[in-house]
Amino acid sequence: MQKILVITGSTRPGRKGAAVAKWFMESTKDEKAFTFELADLAEINLPMLDEPVPALFGKYQNEHTKAWAAQLASADGFVIVTPEYNHGYPASLKNAIDYTYVEWNHKPVAFVSYGVIGGVRAVEQLKPVISRLDAVPLDAQVSLALGTHFTEDGLVKADSQVQNDLTAMIKSLAWWGDALKAARQKIKHA
Repeated sequence: MQKILVITGSTRPGRKGAAVAKWFMESTKDEKAFTFELADLAEINLPMLDEPVPALFGKYQNEHTKAWAAQLASADGFVIVTPEYNHGYPASLKNAIDYTYVEWNHKPVAFVSYGVIGGVRAVEQLKPVISRLDAVPLDAQVSLALGTHFTEDGLVKADSQVQNDLTAMIKSLAWWGDALKAARQKIKHA
């Protein structure tokens, strides 16, 4: 079984990210290949990057960095829940990513995005960043449009296309997760 960390990337008051993450967790609760753990950056509350040594070297000095790194290291893959702000992803998410490096290596990363046009531009900007971490950004993703896929109360309203996208993303996450986990094991025992 794969452990997948679901990272809620927005920390803004009034954000929809918590509702999106809750919808994702509820929609995937019966998945047999995974256990999902939520990591809400608003609760983790990392300060702006304050590590004196670049993450590439793994010489973390602050306790908040060590705790974040341990949470990432324990996962076999990730689902990033991100809004699109001004054609990009939030600074809180970039900050959290920049704290660590090796903990992402050789792991799949899937995306659930939301925004006026589904948050797709945020994901397009995230993919090269994720690739630089030597992780695998998946093509299959879920995109939620603000005017279409949310109720007036801010809850996710998934139509058949969203459900199909979720199914495709989970299948891709399972395939890449298995393949990369096996490869990591091979490297570990080499």
